[in-house]
Amino acid sequence: MLGVSAEYSGYMIAGAFIAALLCMPFLPKIIVKYGKKKVLMMTSVLFALILFLTGFFGVVLPLNISFAIVILAGIPLSVIFVIPNAMIADIAELDSIEKGFRREGMFFGAQGLVIKIVIGLSSFVTPLLFGLFGYSSARHLGIQLGGPIAAAAIMIGLIFLKKYSIPY
Repeated sequence: MLGVSAEYSGYMIAGAFIAALLCMPFLPKIIVKYGKKKVLMMTSVLFALILFLTGFFGVVLPLNISFAIVILAGIPLSVIFVIPNAMIADIAELDSIEKGFRREGMFFGAQGLVIKIVIGLSSFVTPLLFGLFGYSSARHLGIQLGGPIAAAAIMIGLIFLKKYSIPY
């Protein structure tokens, strides 16, 4: 859709991961100032916006703008790579204080289960989306819808994140 070879998407994604690595050293100070929940919520909204915009790559947004948007995705990715695990650790610690015994393994196991369910759902939805709406330059609506659908899923996830109540 952007008029470049498929390999170019690898460069774009690599740029996002490099941006994520560059952002990670700033996370501790940002988290201390605003808190894990607020930082994760703000960056989730940013990530949802970025994913929504991917639906316009090559149609409305040219290659250079698309590339910049993907690089910008590194900011929320850095948070998504770090904060959820830290939040699970906080939950496990608070649970051990309240209950008097430790069950960290169960919390991280449950998180792993949820991640596997999400991977399974995406492995089902993506081919369905591509099969119904296309995955080629001639029929590209399936590709265009992927980002906005993922953005909607993030916004739904924020409803559940609002229930997180640990203040630190």
